[in-house]
Amino acid sequence: RPVVTPVVVAARQGTPFAWSYGRDGRYAFDLPAGNYELYATGKGHSQSASARVNVTASSNSVVDFSDVDPPGRVSFTVTEAGSGQPLDARIAVVEGQQPFVGFLGRATFFTELEPRGRLTVELAPGRYTFSVTSGGAFLRPERRLTIDVQAGKALAVPAPLSSTFEPRRAGWYAADLHHHADQAEGVTPPLDLARSQLAAGLDLLFVSDHDSTANHAELQRIADRRGVPLIPSIEFSPSWGHFNAWPLRPGVQLEIDTGSATIDEVLAEARRQGATVVQSNHPFIPYGYLESLRANVVPGGFNPAFDLLEINADVPNDAQVLQALWRFWNLGHRYYLAGGTDVHDVWNHESGRVRTFAHIPGAPTPAAFAEAVKAGRAYVSHGPLIYPSVMFGSDLAVEPEVPYRLAFDLRSVAGLRAVRLIRAGRVARTQAYPDAPREATATFELRDSVRTWYSLEVEDAAGRRAYTNPVWIDVIDWPLPGK
Repeated sequence: RPVVTPVVVAARQGTPFAWSYGRDGRYAFDLPAGNYELYATGKGHSQSASARVNVTASSNSVVDFSDVDPPGRVSFTVTEAGSGQPLDARIAVVEGQQPFVGFLGRATFFTELEPRGRLTVELAPGRYTFSVTSGGAFLRPERRLTIDVQAGKALAVPAPLSSTFEPRRAGWYAADLHHHADQAEGVTPPLDLARSQLAAGLDLLFVSDHDSTANHAELQRIADRRGVPLIPSIEFSPSWGHFNAWPLRPGVQLEIDTGSATIDEVLAEARRQGATVVQSNHPFIPYGYLESLRANVVPGGFNPAFDLLEINADVPNDAQVLQALWRFWNLGHRYYLAGGTDVHDVWNHESGRVRTFAHIPGAPTPAAFAEAVKAGRAYVSHGPLIYPSVMFGSDLAVEPEVPYRLAFDLRSVAGLRAVRLIRAGRVARTQAYPDAPREATATFELRDSVRTWYSLEVEDAAGRRAYTNPVWIDVIDWPLPGK
C-alpha cells in the first residue's frame, strides 16, 4: 500500500539538504547536480534504507522505496506507584527515531487532560527509550522505559512513578511565572500549555503572552474543567523592558501602545488591569529594565512601583539578579524574587524547570498566590525544596548579641550538595553534603548586633539551585529596669 503522504529526505555527506512532501505514494523534487543519499518516511512511519543517487544537469532520476513500515500504537498509563492514582506526565523520546521533518512526529508528549495519566500515540516501528516524568526535577525521580514498537501493532505500557515529595502538604504551591501560549512568537495552544504545566507538577496554571490577553478565557475554561487555579497575566513588551503583570481581571483589554509607552504608563496600565504584582522579566538582558536603565534608554527613567525581579530559566545570569536584589535589601527595599521559564514551545522547552514556590495557609487562589509572593513568602528553585522555621519575608526581632536559631528543612530528588547562608549579601555559613542525601536539616546558630537579613542558597547534586527571599532581622535593645 502506498504511503498516503510520503516525505523523502535528500542528504549530502550525511547532512540533510532538502525534502519533498508527496501524495498517494508519489514524490518529486529538483536538486542541484551532485551525489545524494535519499530515504523515505511518513508520519509515524519508519525510515527506509538509504538509496544513493547521482544527479546531473538535465537528468531525470527515479528512486523507489518499498521498505517503509506503517506506525505502531503505544498507550501509556502513568500512575503513582503506591496508590495507583493517575498522574499528569511528560513523556519524551530519549533514544529512537526522531523525524528530521518536525510535523512527521514529535519527540515530546503529554498525558491527556482527561482521562488523566493516559496517552496514546502512533510511532514509527523500532526500539525507543522514553523518559517519563511527573513534577519535573522537583517531586519524583524520572523513570526510563525501553520498548519495541511493531508495525501495525498496539502496545500497552504501564508507567508507575514513585512519589518522593509533596510541598503542597506543607502549604507550598508552585507556579511558572513566565510562560507563553500561541500569541506573537509563541506556538503552544492553550490546551497544550495546560497539559505541559500540569505534567510539570505546577499547582497553578499561568500564561503571560506578549501584549495580549487573548488566551485568558480559553485557559480559564480548561482550568475550571480540571479544578486548578489560573493566574492570568500579560507581558508588557516595550523595547526597553518586559514586565509580567498578574493576576488580571477577566476580560480587560490592553489600552496602551507598549511601543511608545513610558514606564509610568506601563505600570499604571498594569494596575488598571487589576494586577497585584508587577515583575521585571529578565532584567539584565539587552532589553531588560535594569539594563536599559543603565543605558539610560527608559522613557521616564526609574519608577520604583514594581514588585519582583525575575530569575529566568533561559538567561544564565542568576547571580546578577541576586546581586541586584541584595543591594536593594541592604537599603531596606523589599523587592522580591520571581522565577519563570519564558517557554514559548512546550515540545522543545520544559515548563516549570525554574518555578516560584509560595507559602499559602489556605487554598491556593491567584489572589492568595500573588499576596504571598509580593510579601516575600516565597522562593525560586531549579530543583531543591526548602521549608523554613522562620518564614521568608517576615521580620524576626532579636536582642543584641543574644543567640537565636534559623533552621531549614531541605529536600531534593537529585540529592543535596550544599547550602549557603547569605547575610547582607555575603556568604556567612556553608554546609556541604558529601553523601548527597535527599533530605537534611540545616540549622544555624546566630547572633547579631545590627539590623540585617539572611537568605539561603541551596544546591543539589545535579547542580540545580534554589534561592530564597530574606528573613529580616530587627535587632532591638530592649529597655532594662533602671536604665
